[in-house]
Amino acid sequence: MSLGEFQVDQYTIGCWLLNGNANDETGNHNGTVSGATSINGRFGGGYDFDGVYDHILINDAAAFEGLSAFTLEAWVYIHTFGNYKYILAKYYPTSYREWYLGIGYNGIFRITVQPVANVNNATYFLSTSEGVLSANNWYYLVGTWTASTAMTLYLNGRQVATRKTAADSYQDTSANVIIGAGYDGTVSTFDGVIDSARISNVARGAEEIRRYYAQAKGFTRMV
Repeated sequence: MSLGEFQVDQYTIGCWLLNGNANDETGNHNGTVSGATSINGRFGGGYDFDGVYDHILINDAAAFEGLSAFTLEAWVYIHTFGNYKYILAKYYPTSYREWYLGIGYNGIFRITVQPVANVNNATYFLSTSEGVLSANNWYYLVGTWTASTAMTLYLNGRQVATRKTAADSYQDTSANVIIGAGYDGTVSTFDGVIDSARISNVARGAEEIRRYYAQAKGFTRMV
């Protein structure tokens, strides 16, 4: 484990450092790499995703369901933007919708959560303004959700967007967790490098996120 990388604590459901493999540091949810190329990352290793069909698949598990809060976070290096591209997802755009953290047109990023009470196919999402991200830079992206309370986005340790949410739960589907794409790895595919990703069963707080970034940003291994 390299300095600056995510740590496993009592709230961690899955933590994939991507140092030449897709093993989960909790020991519970190892992934399978499809197409992505192992390269040097922000800290240790990472995987380069080509924006076509590259992805890492983590099998669905009970640990990812029925949470009252969660945090999705990743270190990413973006090659190109375009239609929504998923970084960490349990989501298929037309069905099997649960949640995703991703990027979109004109340098935005967003978190989306599909509530159980699916009135008029409503999806609860939160996006940043355009232009907060640009190509060929490393970013630490975080999205948090707390049932019936709030959704919040953080960029490089700083809160950049938040909104209230009435959703008290999210859909429970058989979708797998995918790093770098959605559902089966063929939709909303990410073009860039992902160094590591972590899912937690709490909404990590602003001060914790700020402190982690302040510590990690000093380690400057780059692709």
